[in-house]
Amino acid sequence: MLKIDPTLPDWIRNYAYPGAIEVDGTLTDENAFWFLLTACCPLIFQSYAILLHPFKVNWKLKQEIDTGLTVNLDKNKADFKRVSWKDFFAYYGKSFDINSAYTTQEELRKVFAENNNWPPYLYYPGQDNYEDVEIIIKELIGIYVDQLVNYYYFLENTKVWDNGDIIYEGYLSEFEKLRQQDDIDDTPNSIFPLTKEWCMLSDVDLPFTYIGGTTELINKITRNKKLEIFKLEPIFKEKA
Repeated sequence: MLKIDPTLPDWIRNYAYPGAIEVDGTLTDENAFWFLLTACCPLIFQSYAILLHPFKVNWKLKQEIDTGLTVNLDKNKADFKRVSWKDFFAYYGKSFDINSAYTTQEELRKVFAENNNWPPYLYYPGQDNYEDVEIIIKELIGIYVDQLVNYYYFLENTKVWDNGDIIYEGYLSEFEKLRQQDDIDDTPNSIFPLTKEWCMLSDVDLPFTYIGGTTELINKITRNKKLEIFKLEPIFKEKA
């Protein structure tokens, strides 16, 4: 695992930087995930999928707060549990449909954020998604063996913003070593081989990750029952 020049290749550069791509069309319930994909992932692949990052809820802490008990927030940090979008929606009386899931989670987020009173028992889906990415890494190794890839971190996911973006070069099997680096946080914003066979990208402001690759790869990972992941069908493309 080596830190290398953080300059991204042309084919992925603009997509890795938030807001760099202008997209035709209007974001709606039905096209939201594809609309955002066209701004966050190069449209050079056979197929695409979206991996939803889990919510994290401390049910014990929620119960204590709901019953009016005085709580020690630091003491309860270890009790947060991963919760899928489907289960989280159901708990709050919302049905899960991938075609409207983006709008539903936005509605819930606005309720929680109202009056700057975010509940301390809830972590909204973030970039710390090692468990799911590890599963996808294993699927990639199954198809591409132990491929050399770039692990890219946008400066907001680094610990010293003044140092700019960071790229670690390493094999797929070395993914776990990223936890040992002292200058980065969470999972990479992008993972990709220079061969352009596939890529994974996650915008710092979005609660999900996009994967582009062959139909074989996308079919394989979307069949994995351990992941909340869905295949995306094309709707429109970004401006030339």
